[in-house]
Amino acid sequence: MAARIIVACGSGIATSQMVAKKIDRLLREKGVEADVAAVAKEALAEEAEGADAYVAVVKTEEDYDVPTFNGVAFLTGIGEDEELDGVSTLPMTLIEPNADQPRRQFDPELLRELTESIAMH
Repeated sequence: MAARIIVACGSGIATSQMVAKKIDRLLREKGVEADVAAVAKEALAEEAEGADAYVAVVKTEEDYDVPTFNGVAFLTGIGEDEELDGVSTLPMTLIEPNADQPRRQFDPELLRELTESIAMH
């Protein structure tokens, strides 16, 4: 089951759509699939109930019981890497591997060797 990430701005039409598409693209580039949807601020309380994360493009007075990220960072680029790291490291049970990922099996011994090699260099 892919994580459901909602993005909200004032109307849910322009800004949140743009941010949602950018987050979806950036997550896919990292090999992470998620259901990223733009929603209107008026529908936020209802949409947050089924969401695994909320990316806020506008401030709201409400506090939602889901991890919340700064959507403005995806508009300006300022702090974008940090916010993307947070979104892409949601609990692993919520994230599905990319179906196009060519690596399917990992040999534990080869992973150990790789780990040692990285630690040495």
